Amino acid sequence: MNINKKTLLTSIMVFMMTSCTNTQQHSMLNMSMKYTSMLDRASHAFVFLSIISVVTRSCPDSKVICEQEAIRMSATGIVVKKHNNRIKMITANHFCEDHVGILEKVVIENEKKVTYTLTTILNVLDHSGKILTDSLVVATDKSSDLCLIDATSQNINDIEALQLADSEPERYTTVYNIAAPLALYSPGSPLAFSGIYVGMNIRKTRTIVTIPVNPGSSGSMLIDQEGRLFSVILELAHRNFSHVALGAPLENIKKILVGH
Repeated sequence: MNINKKTLLTSIMVFMMTSCTNTQQHSMLNMSMKYTSMLDRASHAFVFLSIISVVTRSCPDSKVICEQEAIRMSATGIVVKKHNNRIKMITANHFCEDHVGILEKVVIENEKKVTYTLTTILNVLDHSGKILTDSLVVATDKSSDLCLIDATSQNINDIEALQLADSEPERYTTVYNIAAPLALYSPGSPLAFSGIYVGMNIRKTRTIVTIPVNPGSSGSMLIDQEGRLFSVILELAHRNFSHVALGAPLENIKKILVGH
């Protein structure tokens, strides 16, 4: 059987191009599945933190008590250690510094004494929305703006403790963030973002990433492509531009964990 050389060459080229395309698609699919699995695992280390203020108004000669509850401040946390049913999580120290306790004030209204009670509570939820109890701040570092919180979980087997990275990522590589900006948090599905690791600032006190952040993002994780923690989001680089964030360097994370 005679085969035209031109036809044969064309067939070989088409086969090679198809094979190459299939290989590339398979490689891209494997890479996508790798990052999906990595982010799902990292999301189990997500913690939603909020300071809840409850205002109670009571009148001595009345049985009527009015309460009003509101979230005063929120942040994100990261589980970095777990043992038995206890976990340790990192977040931003400026969140931990907010006052937690009870304040009372008595005022005169219509010639009657009325007591206003402000109760401020630290509320901690894991990635699935389950409450973490007995929350206690065990370490703070104002210079790095990091805080370490200890808590009890009844859902410990479903919680992941993030591994620390060995070093900062290579500059201009893709990195990931899981957070609750503006208190946007759906149990079981915390928000995930990707961006670029730019490097460190001149004084080597902050990491720089191109990831969108808002109030509530403070204390959230920055992880590399292996899902390892290398930084903690702390603030915006500029208040008028929400797509560049500054974080605590890896060495500061290691420092606050010493002894814990």
